[in-house]
Amino acid sequence: MEDGNLRAAIRLLVSDDTPAMPSAEGLEKLKEKHPPATLDVSTLPLPQSDNFLSVSETDVRKAVMSFPAGSSGGPDGINTSAGSGGTAAELAASKKMAKYADLPASYIFQPIAVETLGPVNRSVVEFVH
Repeated sequence: MEDGNLRAAIRLLVSDDTPAMPSAEGLEKLKEKHPPATLDVSTLPLPQSDNFLSVSETDVRKAVMSFPAGSSGGPDGINTSAGSGGTAAELAASKKMAKYADLPASYIFQPIAVETLGPVNRSVVEFVH
């Protein structure tokens, strides 16, 4: 079990389940549930060079404009992090730091947060350089 997974540890402690005893019947059930992968690649379809998505700028604009006002997160329809570039990335990075704060000291955790239009959190820039 991975370090810090308390939910799984508690579930194991309070469970009435017992490990399955090795048997031919158990092995057959596992084989039925997980059949071996086929090695016959001739059954796979060939890639089609004309099978791609093409979208015009007009289509994208129409799709974006179809979202109702206020769906971007803020009460006025503007996300609270829209004021300056990098704000959302910094917020996401700080949430990731909090989420993984209990990792053992033997780990080095580097949050990577990238905004839709490019800005990343500061610690990524420092880490890369």
